[in-house]
Amino acid sequence: VLEFKTCLRQSDSLDETAQKALRQIQEKRYHINLFQRGIKSVIALGLAFRGKEVAVTHRELSPREAEPIAEEKERNNHCEKPS
Repeated sequence: VLEFKTCLRQSDSLDETAQKALRQIQEKRYHINLFQRGIKSVIALGLAFRGKEVAVTHRELSPREAEPIAEEKERNNHCEKPS
């Protein structure tokens, strides 16, 4: 899973921006569908660039991270079932 970010200001750190991209993949759970389809291994790449400068960070995501987070499980438990 790839997430690209652009550093528009010189004051922005490429490394920090690449980390933000990686966090976005995890927070928005872009990888969930892949595990649900039976993919066993997912690598998340956060890429940041400014002109020709690039920073990349990565993390291997596990199927365990595809499980609903606690508050999501709790919210799903309170859903009413149709009559």
